[in-house]
Amino acid sequence: IGAGKSTLLAAILGEINLVSGQLRLYVDSISYAPQSSWIFADTIRGNILLGKSMDEERYKNVIKACCLDIDLQNFGEVGDLLMIGDKGVNLSGGQKARISLARALYADADLYLLHDPLAAVDPKVARKIFDQCIGPSGLLREKTRILVTHQTHFLTKTDQTILLTNGHMDELHIQQPVPNEPS
Repeated sequence: IGAGKSTLLAAILGEINLVSGQLRLYVDSISYAPQSSWIFADTIRGNILLGKSMDEERYKNVIKACCLDIDLQNFGEVGDLLMIGDKGVNLSGGQKARISLARALYADADLYLLHDPLAAVDPKVARKIFDQCIGPSGLLREKTRILVTHQTHFLTKTDQTILLTNGHMDELHIQQPVPNEPS
């Protein structure tokens, strides 16, 4: 707490004033999954699409990667057309976090900022979501993604790890490719 993780993401999003230095982003689009999921009164599908047109294949891949497929089955025939109350009052914290993550993934951006989307789910589901969404073989494998998390066991599968302490970069670890492996 207080290390500067949220501030780093806010700086990338341009939501704080730059006191010194420069911020250069070489991306056309950013998708953000906030730490506190925001859900609005609409269907699950409406919350994920957020006004974008439906791409059936992409939508199904995102639903599966975010482990929402089982929830949708449990909702019966209504599935993703289940109406959600204001602020997601009829959903669990884990469901809200996974819908928020699904919205971010569906956006198909150049850069993904993921503010601890795994904190609200149990460890087994967190592992599955990491592997299917964020990790090296996940849905976002070809995209640039920044994952802010306290769950250090996921760090072994990252390309770079930055440890922030009191708002400063304390450590930077960059995984080097295996010599015979194309970089």
